[in-house]
Amino acid sequence: MRSSRSSSAVVSGGADTGRLRTEQLLYHKHSRRVVDSVQQEALATMARPGALTRMAKGTYQVFLEVFVYSSLWMAFSLAGLVPFVQLSCAGGLGATGSLSTALHALDWRPFWTGVLESLAVYTLDHVRDGRMHDDNGQIRKSGINRFRLALLLVLCVSAMVGFLGCLAAARSARVVLTFMAHLALCVGYVKLKPRMPYMKAAYVSLLVVFLAFAAPTAYAPTLLSGVGVSALLRMGAVIFCVAFTVEHLQDLRDVVEDRKAGVVTLPSGLGRHRAGQLLLIVQVACVLLHVLSGTLGRLPLRPDMLAVYALCILGSRAFGPKMPRSLFQVGLEPLYATPLAALMLGAALGSPL
Repeated sequence: MRSSRSSSAVVSGGADTGRLRTEQLLYHKHSRRVVDSVQQEALATMARPGALTRMAKGTYQVFLEVFVYSSLWMAFSLAGLVPFVQLSCAGGLGATGSLSTALHALDWRPFWTGVLESLAVYTLDHVRDGRMHDDNGQIRKSGINRFRLALLLVLCVSAMVGFLGCLAAARSARVVLTFMAHLALCVGYVKLKPRMPYMKAAYVSLLVVFLAFAAPTAYAPTLLSGVGVSALLRMGAVIFCVAFTVEHLQDLRDVVEDRKAGVVTLPSGLGRHRAGQLLLIVQVACVLLHVLSGTLGRLPLRPDMLAVYALCILGSRAFGPKMPRSLFQVGLEPLYATPLAALMLGAALGSPL
């Protein structure tokens, strides 16, 4: 009896195992069919006329909303001038070593503090403008605009908290006073903008130069002490040229809005043609200052920085009033990062920092 019971249990267990394996095979076959059908449907969708174009447009729109319209694109590009000054000063002090070594030894605190400050300022400005121009609530009724406003608010609050945290973590009155002075100058710009005709681009450019030099110096007071006047002039000239080009072209884009707001910029006051001529004069003057100061200080010519000047001049010819507004932000704002990119590319190719 026991042997018959045990044999029947074995047979029953074997049958159960067989059924389980059969169910597993059926499940895997069904899953494979589902995956194959999904893949075929995806391929068929991509094969439809215009499908890839629609996907590319959708991806680009997401990129615009998340990075460009949120001011992340601008904040990181602008803050790229801080490590540019740090690396340039390290080279001027005679620091040796590879680019990777220099980047590893870099103090990134002023960069991140600059990013958070810029992001807080720009997002707060966008939120304020959005609410000022939404008297009847039409903007907030749109889904995409509600998302944009909510993202700006989240980024603004997060950036402010992070910025204050960076200042507190620095434990330095010098750092706090430096960034607060820059914020005060930014607030002054908002108040003085309608009252300083033709000076808007120059004022903003000087603010950018101040941030690029003051932010790293606040964390390292001796950073500029061993750098010669000629080297400082060349760094200031290239930063001013980049900032002036960006601000001038943005003013060229916003001529109609500035005239309605009563803000007199170079393009709105002088006209596009004469303002473009003045921009070229400023760019050429910065190039001459670069060459002259380098000659007097017996410094190398720095073809990488000359390439940045060339990009500024080419950008002033490429960006016109007929270009879509989104391309101004996508293509123009990264011009702030070109000095750092040129410096790193030159160093990677063997040029000294």
